[in-house]
Amino acid sequence: MDARAKLSVPYEVLLMIAAFADRKSLLTLLATCRSLHSDCAKYVLQDPVQLCGDRDIISFILFMRPHDCKRWRHLRSLRFFGERIDSLVAKGLAKAIRRASHLESLVFNHAERTLGAHPDLPLAFAAIRTVKHLVIDYGYQHTCRMLEAMHWPLESVVLNRTDFRSGWRDPDHLDRMHPAALLKNSCATLKTLECESWCECSSTLDTYPVYPELESLYLEAVWCPRAAQWAVSYPALKRLSVSTIDSHFMEVDEDYLAAHSANRLLNLHEFTALPQKWNELEQFDGDTLDLYLLGLPCHVQDVTLTLSPDSLQFFAPVMTTARPTRLRLSINTHLFNQPVPTYLQDPGLADLKSLELRVVSWVGDTDVDDGGDPDVDRFLRHALDTLQRASAREFVFYLTIGTSGTRATLDALSPEPDDPIEQGRPATATRRPATPAPVVEAPPISAVEAWATTADLDALVLRFLDEVPSLESVKLSVQPWSPSSLMNSRSAESSRARNLSVEAKDVPLVVSEA
Repeated sequence: MDARAKLSVPYEVLLMIAAFADRKSLLTLLATCRSLHSDCAKYVLQDPVQLCGDRDIISFILFMRPHDCKRWRHLRSLRFFGERIDSLVAKGLAKAIRRASHLESLVFNHAERTLGAHPDLPLAFAAIRTVKHLVIDYGYQHTCRMLEAMHWPLESVVLNRTDFRSGWRDPDHLDRMHPAALLKNSCATLKTLECESWCECSSTLDTYPVYPELESLYLEAVWCPRAAQWAVSYPALKRLSVSTIDSHFMEVDEDYLAAHSANRLLNLHEFTALPQKWNELEQFDGDTLDLYLLGLPCHVQDVTLTLSPDSLQFFAPVMTTARPTRLRLSINTHLFNQPVPTYLQDPGLADLKSLELRVVSWVGDTDVDDGGDPDVDRFLRHALDTLQRASAREFVFYLTIGTSGTRATLDALSPEPDDPIEQGRPATATRRPATPAPVVEAPPISAVEAWATTADLDALVLRFLDEVPSLESVKLSVQPWSPSSLMNSRSAESSRARNLSVEAKDVPLVVSEA
């Protein structure tokens, strides 16, 4: 007689409970009867399975064995943390993993360590036919062997860091590890590619596979790449995000400027020589120098840039080509404090429909060479002029105020009101007298802090809407950098669609310190 007939709760109800139970409760249900032992396994496996070392792998293989190993068909997501695996355990995994007939997500925290545990493992994973999402950390020769053999319907791939210390001597490893070559067996389905510190991204190939569905490309921590190859491999690209090593360690002396110019000209020349080019990109995100180096010859609708005094000289050339309709610009204290923000007067901004400015202004001691005293109203006047010239429809302004030096020290010395050490600690005879806090005289409040505290944001929003007839919405926001600051966040926004109904908010800010 089936044990389910003896259950006090209907079997169907137990299955409904199992569908929403946590893993510990599910494992308890598994032991109730044979039917639940079979049917509840799929709920145990609906969450990602994460394996850390030999013990986890052995337990996992044993768990998947009952009922003629049918549990493997319920496995959807698998992650290996990268601990070293015994070769016998790895051999058993290679034999079993081929049964994962519905595996869709595969993550390797250290691919070379995991896949190199046994020669059969790379091809065992490659034999699976259903993987759609892949994350590789520290990949090299064993990763290459797996990916060259696989035929997965990949949709998204993340490649983080090549493990070049493994001593692979293949003279063609740069070509084989190039993302376009490495993933060519999934070129028909791949939609998103992310690469971080994947050195081979900067290499070139004799011929490039075409990825007709790839729309998003994200590159980080790579040297200036030869960007024209992307137009060949990714003709349908829409979203591009690039953060090069060149911009992270930006140098602007004469030699570096010459190198930057040469890289840009090379990319421009290679783009010009292509028979087919991008007409436009939807989005670009990166530093101003990154966009300059890439030499993209096309219009970019939505541009997000970080701008600094060092990269300011590259702003005009990239705006001339990109001519964005939406611009998000992050600037620092030095540029904010300039009497005339020339970058807001650039002719390349003539087509703007949306402008978002994010400013971080540091105040405090005079050791910060900020280029002058900030005048927020003057800065906003220049922004308003830009919006008028472009007949823009949307404006967003975020001002974050950070404190340095003496004022930051005062903030740190102020006890938190909910500090348990400061609340009701009983005095005892043996307790040492408290050491008096050092007396530090607070510097006078800065002009930008005074503006942030007293400015009528509601009135400013209305002024923008009045003076720029094309504007449909405006948002102004002021916030402190540190949660220990006594300043509260303030914001105001309005749109014509809401009949200029402005709502200002004064709420304590809760943010994480950078």
